[in-house]
Amino acid sequence: MMMVGFPYIFTFYSFKGGVGRSMALLNTAYTLAGWGKHVLILDMDLEAPGVSGFLHRHEELAPASVDHPLDILTLLGEVVAASRKGLQAKQIAESLPPLQNYLRQIAPEKLTALAPKFGTVGRLDIVAADMERDWCRRLAELGLQGMPQDRLIEISRALHFYFKAHRFSHRPFGLEDFEPMQLTAYDYILIDSRTGITEVGGLCVGPLADRLVVLSSLNDQNVEGTLAFLKEAGIAPERRSKKATPWDEADLLDDSEVPTLGPKPTILVASPVPNGEIEFKRKRLAELEKQIGIRPSRLSYHPQMALMESVFVRDYKDEYLAREYLELANAITMQVGDHPGQLASRIFKLEGKKPAEAALMALRLASQQADLGQSLLIQCGNDFKPVNDGEFLIARRLHAMMASVSGFRDVALYNWGNVLSDQAQTKEGEEANRLFAEAGAKYAEALKHKPDKHEALYNWGTALLAQAKTKEGEEADRLFAEAGEKYAEALKHKPDKHDALNNWGNALLAQAQTKEGEEADRLFAEAGAKYAVALKHKPDDHEVLYNWGNALLAQTKTKEGKEADRLFEEAGAKYAEALKHKPDDHKVLNNWGAALSDQAQTKEGEEAELLYSLSREKFLSAESIKQGAAAFNLACLEARLQNEAEAAEWITLSNAKGGRITAKTIAEDSDFDRIRSLPSFKSFVETLPEF
Repeated sequence: MMMVGFPYIFTFYSFKGGVGRSMALLNTAYTLAGWGKHVLILDMDLEAPGVSGFLHRHEELAPASVDHPLDILTLLGEVVAASRKGLQAKQIAESLPPLQNYLRQIAPEKLTALAPKFGTVGRLDIVAADMERDWCRRLAELGLQGMPQDRLIEISRALHFYFKAHRFSHRPFGLEDFEPMQLTAYDYILIDSRTGITEVGGLCVGPLADRLVVLSSLNDQNVEGTLAFLKEAGIAPERRSKKATPWDEADLLDDSEVPTLGPKPTILVASPVPNGEIEFKRKRLAELEKQIGIRPSRLSYHPQMALMESVFVRDYKDEYLAREYLELANAITMQVGDHPGQLASRIFKLEGKKPAEAALMALRLASQQADLGQSLLIQCGNDFKPVNDGEFLIARRLHAMMASVSGFRDVALYNWGNVLSDQAQTKEGEEANRLFAEAGAKYAEALKHKPDKHEALYNWGTALLAQAKTKEGEEADRLFAEAGEKYAEALKHKPDKHDALNNWGNALLAQAQTKEGEEADRLFAEAGAKYAVALKHKPDDHEVLYNWGNALLAQTKTKEGKEADRLFEEAGAKYAEALKHKPDDHKVLNNWGAALSDQAQTKEGEEAELLYSLSREKFLSAESIKQGAAAFNLACLEARLQNEAEAAEWITLSNAKGGRITAKTIAEDSDFDRIRSLPSFKSFVETLPEF
């Protein structure tokens, strides 16, 4: 299951103040950001906005662009005004100014200490309260007190749509500087709610919230007040059954170790739990569990909190309260299937079936749990073969994340270069050039870390070869030469690397096909020499023999008479030898058939008929191995022999097996010259796609 519901909105609520709710929210937010999650905080404790106060006092916020930025009251004022016009929730949300108008960002340097081993910290923003700007008057003007319940529900629903729809520009790991930033959603939105049973509290816990985190201390007043709130909010004081109806697509009832109330998933947190007085504390915890219906998570009392509120997860990581905040953050991720254990389980289920989804989950997991993430990143990287831009970016992010760890840097950079090169080959023009250039930069960086990494040199050469094929003239020649240099350098480190020799031969062949006369002959000869050396290292490499046959076939097109016949014969010998090592290679049979058909065109009478017959035999053998593999070549052969019905049948089969033979294809191919004007074939061509 893809995680499509982000962001998820969690409201932190307590019936009474003094239970550490605001600091629980803040420490959870900082923890999630340290796990690479993007988090938005909404300070909606409007009568006592403690979250905003803490962030201002401790200078946690990045500088604002204006003296008095728009704040939570400004936003709520816009929502209330829109609701008075009789608009529905989605209409209200769509009418509001962009959310970025109201955002303040936590200063990036305040998150540095939380940076994960893999990836980077997430974005942490807040819609804060500006207490210095006539707060009491503006709060009164909102008119929330006494507002009809149906209006409050509609406003709550409108805010839900508004926050869920927001996207911000983000450059994830692996996205190159020349590429546009991506529009990204928050992962979590955490709301600090007003205490008690109030209009603002109802606004926060109603349709706006996907989940609730309810904090209660252990005294009777808090327990009874919490029970009253739960009743008012429609939350049953009993543990949800695993057979209950899921609240939403992320509600994994059978996959959470943290008990919740329902129907809206609700976590119970006992806070602050005092130290000492063990027996009485146990009794009060048992009473809370009995009254509310589930075992609560715990946040212990810490003397530091009585003296100074703190981001424990950053500033006092070794303290027991920091560990409990981490457990609370884990419990929150578990409510939406985002916990490392849940992600790992789903990755294993997706293995080999949906590699892109598995890789995306591994990226989420790795920033939170490095050891498990490391092994899953390696596994997903090995299994994942991207086929479109979205998948290429996922693969690049995966290798970029691995490259941030010293022990894996050279391998990750090498793999990163491979993905960029593969993606470049799906592009054209400047976009392809930039991706090829970035691939080269990654190979170069990999070689800085491991200068003798012959695989990086080999693949760099292959990327340069692919780029050379998209160019002409001097630029193509330069790239062909650079590809050869990389193959030569790879062979210095590994002289028996036959695939480097094979690809070097392919580069020389490709360059030869752009030349004429003696220069072409020299390059064809050099290509053959590389193939010959490759075969000395691996005599049974059918791919090398196949490529050598192709080179000889290409050279026949530059020759005539006996010299051409000699090359045709040598090409056939290479194809025959390749088939000895791999008899079921339809590509070899197909190209051998093409060579025989081309040679037949240079002959007449019985000699031509024999060559065409042999050609058809090779093509049909290829077809017997893989239907459609030689269908178009068979169509061309039959067209040369003026068998228009057979030609049409093979075109039809080719298209049925995934070919793309169009009317334009036929018009541009001289093989069809002898039959294109025949009425029956003209009628057939009219049934084909035009382009």
